[in-house]
Amino acid sequence: MANVTKTFELGRETVVAVDDVDLRVECGEFVTIFGVSGSGKSTLLRLIAGLDRATAGSVRVLGTDLNSLDDRSLGSFRLRNVGVVFQDNQLIEEFTALENVILPLLAAGVGRAAAEAEAVKLLGELGIAGLAGRSIEQMSGGQRQRVGIARALAGERPVLLADEPTGALDSGNAHALFASLRGLADGGRAIVTATHDPRALDYATHNYVIDDGRLRLRENVT
Repeated sequence: MANVTKTFELGRETVVAVDDVDLRVECGEFVTIFGVSGSGKSTLLRLIAGLDRATAGSVRVLGTDLNSLDDRSLGSFRLRNVGVVFQDNQLIEEFTALENVILPLLAAGVGRAAAEAEAVKLLGELGIAGLAGRSIEQMSGGQRQRVGIARALAGERPVLLADEPTGALDSGNAHALFASLRGLADGGRAIVTATHDPRALDYATHNYVIDDGRLRLRENVT
């Protein structure tokens, strides 16, 4: 994204959520955006996902200018290329892990056998292939988050956005989840996470801080 600003109108007041931000993320990188609640980090993810549109500036994902797409084309682009994991993961409790992960694949027209094969592969990449037949309501918070990530990546989507993915996890599960995200980046995906969890510093390739909508580089790690 280049020179991106996002404002909201609240009554007579204009609130600047993202202020003239430049950010470039390559495939194979795991980028974290640190910030307190209300700093603009979730809005930044929504802009990358095309869930919100920039007030000014350009947002390009995989070479496509999101501002040039109408709502229908944008939804189709996101379904093929961008996975989003929310803090509450928005999984269907009564469904199994496998059933949750195949949903976007079936929506994209993939046959059930092929969808199930890809879902098992994704769950395996995240270390929970053995939970494919378990319902979400029987899983721990860390297991649920991994299922959410697998579903977000279904369809070989190369970009993953995660909003506070460790917010409800204990220390051990948080480290395991960040390790999984780093592994996905090392495998060639672009990962961007909004977080205030300092444990991410041990795993990310690049770290940024956003404060009052302004983004700055925090430090680089390997």
